[in-house]
Amino acid sequence: MQRISEEWWIGLDESYRTRLDNGSLVLWRAERAVWINIWNDHEGWTLRERLDRWVAERDVRADDLFRSATGDVLRYGYLLEEEEEGGGQRLGLYSYTVSATSTVQMACYFDLREDLDWAAAVAQSLSCGPPDAARDVDEPVGKDGHLALASEKVIGPGVDPVLFAYREAAANEQDSGWRFFHGDEDQAYADDPANIALCPLSSFLGIDPSLRVIINRPPGTAWSRPDPDSPWREANVMKNHEYE
Repeated sequence: MQRISEEWWIGLDESYRTRLDNGSLVLWRAERAVWINIWNDHEGWTLRERLDRWVAERDVRADDLFRSATGDVLRYGYLLEEEEEGGGQRLGLYSYTVSATSTVQMACYFDLREDLDWAAAVAQSLSCGPPDAARDVDEPVGKDGHLALASEKVIGPGVDPVLFAYREAAANEQDSGWRFFHGDEDQAYADDPANIALCPLSSFLGIDPSLRVIINRPPGTAWSRPDPDSPWREANVMKNHEYE
């Protein structure tokens, strides 16, 4: 667990880096970021009244996820999906955790919808007073985030762009299921292990944010575009590692 104030702990391990950003404490690593503010709002209100006031101010598009009580701590969390400027959606789990003396306002941002359970665990991992090791968050995904298989043609900055992508069922929790290609690779190229590598999904999202438009599409789908400035189009038929 990490200590975030004199009385509050969060169940994240040391793989998360920390910084202060305009008064907020930020803990982050690839694909994930947790923003925290702590408010001394205890004067004149009960725990329930304080939580109700926070909840009343939530976004009207909120999808309520949990509301619970643990001893003298109240918890509430909701999911919000916000449209990003370049397309796709920004996923955030927002929560309020209220103790006798303060309220932790927190936002957990994540790239893949499969990480919703992780975000819910983080939101509910806060402990007030002594750290509660039982609330440590399980991290089945390594510190570099989910991985994707990619053609050597599209790996790294300044190379060919990803113009063809398809998603398979993930081989394990680390695997995003995504397979990225430039689109002109033939069968012989794709079958040569020397031409395909495992890479962090976050690296591709950093180089090409337009991938966020498709990144939460389900396994069994494929996407293509003629050039990086064109919109993604769903492809229908798979044949020899290519979709038509």
